[in-house]
Parts: sequence; C-alpha cells; structure tokens
Amino acid sequence: MSSGGSSSPGPKRKFQRNSVVDRGAAGTFDMGCDGAFAMLKSEARSIGAAGVAWCLTDYPKNLVPILHPYLSGTVARPYKDDGSAHIEHNNGIIDDYSAEVAAMPTCGMTGTIALQLDAEKSLNVYCKLVDSLKCGNTAADGMPKFFLDARGKKSDVGSDVSGGFQHPYNLVNVPVPELSKEEQERCVFRMKNKSKFEDITGTYGKDLLKEVHSEAKRIYKHNFSTVALDLLFHWNKHSFFTYHQDTDGDYACIVNLSHGESDFHVAGKETAVYTGIGSAHLFPTKLFHRSGSATKRCVKVAIFLKKGDEVNISDDEDEVPAGSSSTAPGHAPNLGVKEEKKTDESDGSDTAAAAAKAESSKD
Repeated sequence: MSSGGSSSPGPKRKFQRNSVVDRGAAGTFDMGCDGAFAMLKSEARSIGAAGVAWCLTDYPKNLVPILHPYLSGTVARPYKDDGSAHIEHNNGIIDDYSAEVAAMPTCGMTGTIALQLDAEKSLNVYCKLVDSLKCGNTAADGMPKFFLDARGKKSDVGSDVSGGFQHPYNLVNVPVPELSKEEQERCVFRMKNKSKFEDITGTYGKDLLKEVHSEAKRIYKHNFSTVALDLLFHWNKHSFFTYHQDTDGDYACIVNLSHGESDFHVAGKETAVYTGIGSAHLFPTKLFHRSGSATKRCVKVAIFLKKGDEVNISDDEDEVPAGSSSTAPGHAPNLGVKEEKKTDESDGSDTAAAAAKAESSKD
C-alpha cells in the first residue's frame, strides 16, 4: 500500500490523464465525484449532529437510519491474481511471525492478528477526517481535486495534505486503460509522520494511535513508533490494491474507521475481515497482501509501525485495554455488523428524514 511497495516483475503500467469530461457525468464514483463527495460529507455531519456516543449507544439501530443507501454499494472489482506466486515467501514470514505470537489464534488462519479498537474513538476520527476533506482546484480530467485541510491548528497553506503518492502507484486493481493519476489522488492520502494526522483528528486520533502502539507492544513485547500513515477513501476503485508488500516500517495496522464490513487477503491465507467500526488487522509489512472489498463510505487508516527496543511486560501490564483485542475476557463488544453491499441506488429520502430527526433531537 505504501508508495514504495513491491511485487513480482511484470509489464510496466502507465497512468494516463483522462480527457476533460462533464462534471455531472457518472464516472468512477457512479454519481460523479461531486455527488459522492457531498453524500459522504452529509452523512458524517449527520453522525456528528446526532452524536457519536448516541449512535453507538444502541448500535446499529441508532446509526443505520442516518446512513445513505448509495454509500452502502461498492466499486471494488474481482481480483484476477490468486496470489499463488507469493505463498512460499509468505509462509516463511508467517512461521517466524507465529512463533512470536503463538497465543493469537487468528495469526495462522489469516496471517494477521485481528484487533477490536475503541469504536467511539474510531468513529470520531472518521468524522474528523471526512470533515477535513475539501474540494480544491479542477484537475486535468475536469473533475475537482480533493485535499485534507490540516489547518485547524496551523495557518500555513503547507499544512494541507494532498492526495496520491509522490509517484503514481500502479499496483491498483484497475484495468490499464482506466488507470488515472487524478483519480488516485482523490482517494489515497499519505502522511509521512503522525503530526498531520493528529492535527486533523485531535485527541481522538492521538488516543487511537496510542491504543495501536499499546496493542503492538502487548503482543510483540517491543516499543513501536509510527513512521507513516495512509488514508484510504473507498469510494473510488483506485483505493483497491493488488498483491504488494509495504516498505514502510516493520508492521502495518489497518483500522476500519466506519460502519460496515470490509476485507483483505494475505496470499495463501484465509480472507481477513474487518467486522465494523474500530476493527483492525496487524501484520508484518513483508507479507504480500491485497485489498478485498469495501463499501463506498468505508475509510481506513493504515498505520506503519517501526519496531523499537524490547520491553519486559509484567502480568499486570500484559492485560488488554478495554475495547481492544477480542482475545481478552471482558473486552468491549465488537460493534461490527454485516452490511449488504447494495447495487440498486436510492434517492436517500429515508436518510434525509433520519438526519433531520437527528438534527432536531440536538436542539
């Protein structure tokens, strides 16, 4: 997923600049990027108006009526590569990995460690990120550019986070003729350190990173630091990657911040499922893995961790924090719920009514 990711040698793929199109035409976003952008912003505002804590109090009953049916669809495409070329490599990595964390049952099945992070922090981070997403100037394809406004605490324009990677990333599950640098820049945002992420997400983001570090420390008995983050907005097919390795850090922790089920796949292993808000998977960056499917509303953050000094953790310190890994007794309930990915679109009238009701309840 990181821009320096590697895979098996293959024909070089070139990004092509799309010709200028009518902004109202249906394209990668089905309703046009303006429509999907506005819908996502509206949904996040409705969650904020209703209150994140209230949405999770009786989950999913309180949250689901606020959500727009259109964003429950997906633009993910079938994957042609079965990953067989990477199985032998992955098995060697997983053998060493499993020896470190033999007590974690999901490691051998999916090649990952499944975690359940704090749902309230995760959904607040989601709302903050969507709120910071802004329209910029028109790109070469005639559609608007998007950027993350990180100027909440800083006034300089350089605080904004532009989309895409330093160089176009071609390990994308998109046919060659449809590869688009402009589209990739609308759905993937790279942060070289955690400061921009924390500027945008505030205390919620800081606490979420602390929770990830705490879980990694508990599992691996090492300190960790964040060396990079990738934000993925799955409203666009350019956010789904084919088999690759990540070159940042030693481990990656990918967190699903939003409602709905998603998944990804480590070559040679069972599908790893994100079961809902705060669901996460931790795995070595050297493993070949690919994206799976996700709804259009799905926003994930990939946190790349570098292993530091080894630490001695006592039995008391080794306890799992509330809201964390489902292997701990008494952990916060898993707030995941299976969501059907819809193909038929709706006018959203039910969603508008629910949002209006949520607004009035706050007055």
